[in-house]
Amino acid sequence: MEEKMMKTTEKYSLEDILKKIFLGIAVVFLILSAWGVYSALNDVIRLWIGYKLAPVYKALLNLAVLILAIYIINLLVKGRDGERDSRNDSNESSKSDQS
Repeated sequence: MEEKMMKTTEKYSLEDILKKIFLGIAVVFLILSAWGVYSALNDVIRLWIGYKLAPVYKALLNLAVLILAIYIINLLVKGRDGERDSRNDSNESSKSDQS
């Protein structure tokens, strides 16, 4: 019975595959645009802030980007753990129902 469940979960429809491809493309565009914004902000800091204070503002910008990245990674990891937990709970409940 478990083998049958594993085989059905391994099959992907064309729609699922296309969604994953487009999601990957969107993530690449997101990374490229985020890098562009980051570079532009560094240029703005270099132009508008005096040369003595520019390293301080760049350090603050880098710190903000670091905190944001850690927060997003934390959300993604918790989201995946939650999905696994809910899948395990549903699998365990379906096994107990079959018994």
